[in-house]
Amino acid sequence: MPRNKHRLHLALYARPKHPGTYHYALFIALKNGQGPTTKHYVNNTLLVDDRGHATTPWRYENLIIDDIESEPRLLVRVVLGKVVRVDAEVQRVVGSVPVMDAKELVSEASETFNCISWVRDVFQELVTQKAIAARHADWDEIQRQAVEYVDRKREAGRWDGGWEGGGVPLMDLMTDKEIGA
Repeated sequence: MPRNKHRLHLALYARPKHPGTYHYALFIALKNGQGPTTKHYVNNTLLVDDRGHATTPWRYENLIIDDIESEPRLLVRVVLGKVVRVDAEVQRVVGSVPVMDAKELVSEASETFNCISWVRDVFQELVTQKAIAARHADWDEIQRQAVEYVDRKREAGRWDGGWEGGGVPLMDLMTDKEIGA
C-alpha cells in the first residue's frame, strides 16, 4: 500500500487590488509535496460579446502545476484531508459542483457565489461522497484557521522584502501542525 497518498489542500492567494481578502482554490498533491499538483478553482474573467456588452461569468478550471513554489501570489496551503478515492472519482465530484454564471445570479442565495463558496461546496461534497478523509469538516472553522494562518505569516514578515525563508507555508489540519514554514 503506497504511503505517499494524495492530500487535498486549500490554497489562499493574494488579491493585490483587494488587500485582506483572498482567492481560494483547491490543490490535490502528493503527501511528500513532490511531483505535479492539480489546481481546481473558479475564476471570473471579463468577457465582451459581439454587441459590446461586458459580463464576468464564473468558470471552473483545473490545471497541473509542476512547481507550486513558482505559483504567482500563492500565500499559503492548508491540508484539509487525505484523498481516499481514485482521481477519476474525485474529478467527477469536483465537476459536479455547480458554477454560477451571470445569468443564474438572480436569486438572493446565488448572489453570494464566489471562489470561496465554490471551494466550500466542493469540500463539503468531497466529504459527503467520502472521497476524502478529513479530521475537520466544519467549513467555518477551516476558513477561520486558514485566514489566521495567513495573518500569522504576515505578522512574522513572511512577505516583506527582507524575508529569506523558503517555500510556500503549509499547515496540516489533519495533525494541527505546520509542515513547511
